[in-house]
Amino acid sequence: MRTRVEARDAVFGAHGVVADLSADAVWRPEERWTLTAGPRLSVSDRAFMRTYYSIDEEQSITSGLPTYSAPPGVRSYGAGSMVKYKWSDALATMMFVEYQRLGNTAVESPLIDERGSPNQLTAGVGMSVSFVVEN
Repeated sequence: MRTRVEARDAVFGAHGVVADLSADAVWRPEERWTLTAGPRLSVSDRAFMRTYYSIDEEQSITSGLPTYSAPPGVRSYGAGSMVKYKWSDALATMMFVEYQRLGNTAVESPLIDERGSPNQLTAGVGMSVSFVVEN
């Protein structure tokens, strides 16, 4: 079992803090393979939600959407899974998929309600290279 908490604060171009929580069951059927799966939860402060989901008066006039002030709270919840193959001590590849359902504070935004979807799917592939730097 593996758990993780990540807290991020925007530095450029946005405002607000978001915290992502996850817990994964980890299964290693053999030394080279790792499979993980588990629940996800993301919570955000008022500044983050306003940056990404609120619509102020100027944006309302430009977009034609009604104004909306997103409160803080659950940004999303869902589940994720990853499979990793270790080619050697230095090289590994992985694939992941994650489903998130936006929380009510995001879903109630006209951006999502009228022009988006509360269901979010993310998939990806990656590669990691490990090396040792000797002094």
